[in-house]
Amino acid sequence: MQLETNNSDYSRRQSKVHKRKIHRKRIAIITLTILFIMTVVISGFHAIKVYSTVKKYDNLIYPGIFIEGVNVGGKTKKDALSLLSQKYKESNKERNIIIKVLDKKYTINFSQLNIEYNYDEVINSAFNIHKDEDILKKYKAIKKPKNEELELKYKYSSKKIDEMIKNIENENNRDAVDAKIVNSPSGGFAVKEESYGQAVDKNSIKNAIDKNMNIKGKGNVVVNSAIKEVKPHITQKDLGTVNSMISSFTTNFSASNDNRATNINLASDAINGKVVLPGDSFSFNDVVGMRTEEKGYKPAKVIVGNEFIDDFGGGVCQVSSTLYNAIMRANIPSTERTHHTIASTYVPLGMDATVDFGNIDYKFKNTLKYPIYIESVIQNKNLTFNVYSNKSLTSRTYDLVNEVKGNRVNVYKVTYENGKEIDRQLVSSDAYDK
Repeated sequence: MQLETNNSDYSRRQSKVHKRKIHRKRIAIITLTILFIMTVVISGFHAIKVYSTVKKYDNLIYPGIFIEGVNVGGKTKKDALSLLSQKYKESNKERNIIIKVLDKKYTINFSQLNIEYNYDEVINSAFNIHKDEDILKKYKAIKKPKNEELELKYKYSSKKIDEMIKNIENENNRDAVDAKIVNSPSGGFAVKEESYGQAVDKNSIKNAIDKNMNIKGKGNVVVNSAIKEVKPHITQKDLGTVNSMISSFTTNFSASNDNRATNINLASDAINGKVVLPGDSFSFNDVVGMRTEEKGYKPAKVIVGNEFIDDFGGGVCQVSSTLYNAIMRANIPSTERTHHTIASTYVPLGMDATVDFGNIDYKFKNTLKYPIYIESVIQNKNLTFNVYSNKSLTSRTYDLVNEVKGNRVNVYKVTYENGKEIDRQLVSSDAYDK
């Protein structure tokens, strides 16, 4: 009986223990469930917070973004533009470009330059920072921003600057003057010394302005302009070797009317005194220029095709042909020379050189070791070109002779030494229509 009683008590105790375990498990499950639900809820709230925080910056610039020291974080593009434009609109009125040239100063205010910053470009760059990152990185960039600085650059009209530089050049530039050969009162030649010029270095001015226009701050842009020395092309030393006539050629224009004679005088005057250094080239059209009424040229007969018509500058071809003969007799070959279609009466057949501005030119290159000086003389309707250079070149003389076969003419340059022919070279072979 006692044994049964003990078993019954034990069973009851075990049942209570089991019930307590089940109860504890239920409590644990409920607790875990509650914690899980709370975690989900909290995470949900946090996710909503992250999303809503990031969402606000869809149309805003992220915090910590500065443009030239202006905090544009949290601003729309429009607001950022308003902030920046207001700041620099005021500062530009106070800024000047100052160019110093020698002891002079030239000033232009920024407001005259239609200056604009590249606002749109930089604001767009600021706006796009962090926009392509994932949501957590965006959230971190909002909550813990790292400062980032962007720079502006100027966009401006260079017209006023160009005008100012042109004015600076006009006031400060001075052309170099070549040494010149002048007639000496005692006869012969004298050399007038060259003089050096000066020029503002406009490229360095522009480069300095462009470089300093983007410097931060409100100060003026100050540019110290360099002055470059301009060397003359022809010096007294160059002309010191010119001491003797080496060739001469004369043509007559007594049959010319007043208009044609005027044109011959104008063209020959343009060439008179011309110096050509060794290795330099001479262009008749470049030296004489366009034959226009404004320059005093008159209408006179010119050859066009196979016909004579009146045009400004008629008779100028006699000048180019006379010069051609003088230069050839100085032993200087042509680099460009064209004959007329109709034979000229003022030079032997085959020894003419026609010119037509913009179309046909007469050119030569000084192949001698010394400079040449070209003198033109008109007297009694005779046009003469004298070529001067170094006396050492006079040991030989040169002449042109022609050989006519029907309408074709061969011209030879003949070289003489001590009065004897030592060489003969073909220089041209031309055919004339008439």
